[in-house]
Amino acid sequence: MLADRVLAGDPRAMARAISLIEDEDPKSADLVRAIFPRTGRAYLIGVTGPPGAGKSTLVDRLVAEIRRRPVLDTREASARGSSEREGRGPQRGSRDGVPEASEASGGGAPRALEDAPSASGVEEARLRRPVLDTREGHSPSASGVEEARLRRPVLDTREGHSPSASGVGVGPHADKKMSVGVIAVDPTSPFSGGAVLGDRLRMQAHAADEDVFIRSMATRGHLGGLARATGDAALVLDAAGKDLIIIETVGVGQDEVDIIRTADVSVVTLVPGTGDEVQALKAGIMEIADIFVVNKADREGADRLVSAVEANLALQAYGADEWRPPIVKTIATTGQGVPELVDAIWRFRERSKNNEATRRRTRSEYRLRELVSQRFMDHLERDVLAADELSGLVDRIAAREIDPYTAAATLLRRAGVNAVNVHDNASGRNGH
Repeated sequence: MLADRVLAGDPRAMARAISLIEDEDPKSADLVRAIFPRTGRAYLIGVTGPPGAGKSTLVDRLVAEIRRRPVLDTREASARGSSEREGRGPQRGSRDGVPEASEASGGGAPRALEDAPSASGVEEARLRRPVLDTREGHSPSASGVEEARLRRPVLDTREGHSPSASGVGVGPHADKKMSVGVIAVDPTSPFSGGAVLGDRLRMQAHAADEDVFIRSMATRGHLGGLARATGDAALVLDAAGKDLIIIETVGVGQDEVDIIRTADVSVVTLVPGTGDEVQALKAGIMEIADIFVVNKADREGADRLVSAVEANLALQAYGADEWRPPIVKTIATTGQGVPELVDAIWRFRERSKNNEATRRRTRSEYRLRELVSQRFMDHLERDVLAADELSGLVDRIAAREIDPYTAAATLLRRAGVNAVNVHDNASGRNGH
């Protein structure tokens, strides 16, 4: 049975299940019913931002950083002495706000290798050895070899501490890494209906990692920044045992806020050099973000963009115990700033633990309303309305023979819904 294979974490079954959901196959509803009791464990990270912000590259680096770390313990992240507290901007001990590779752990936010015990051990020693140039005229120097020897981690050989490739003496979960699912949503052409689905091409580095599952999805005309099937696709990855699910949206704007109704934490990615940083912040971004990322922070204008975000945050009223979105500067192409982004996500999760139940209930309500609306429209178009009747009403509206509200009431009555005055009903629901 497909559901059993999904619950067992079979990648082929996961891919098949998501395809059924995307195609709105009748079997997909039964599949979701079967796996739903085994969902609710994964933590959903939404990554959104305007086109060209480098979201796919950022997600790629985010996956790599998460996979280097042991099973999530948010207490560690909240206890670390990071200088980048909520909303205070760039870290100390950094160049232009981007953490230096040699930054000490006691200064700004800890470096990735110091932050993540799972990156230490034999594998780290292998990766950090210098490459010896053996071309003609280039003999490996003694200093280079000595550097490699000195930079190897010291193996803890005390009783009960067995060296491993994933970490040495770093706790009971050192060998267990977090599994990650990625859903990358790509826009659909309004003319051909096709989509490039190119985000997977940017994440090929994880193709051989069996604990990373990446799936591209087309919006198929659905507004809100996500595909219509994104929520159910996330359920599949959740049921399959993924610890974290990263959802990358098409873009961001006033009409593309579905991510806050889907994810546990929303990361808004901005990029300098667009010409009008203030205008970019008017598109509903301030209401979406739990964490701001200024990507491509080596570009001119990065500091101005940080200042613009800070100015907007200063206009908001935050209580003493209320989360204030931090601003993290990154260069996704090199990975700089990504460890600090992961730390910020961990801190947010720890701070919002008391609100997780409320947020998930809100998401459940939104999903229920969306599903009822979707099913009702499908029923209306497929089983109630004749194509020529709908077309006839449209023609009458265009000819000003009938107003849209009366036409809508006519259609609803045909579907068995008593809505004499659609405008009054809508106004009452919106509280006007």
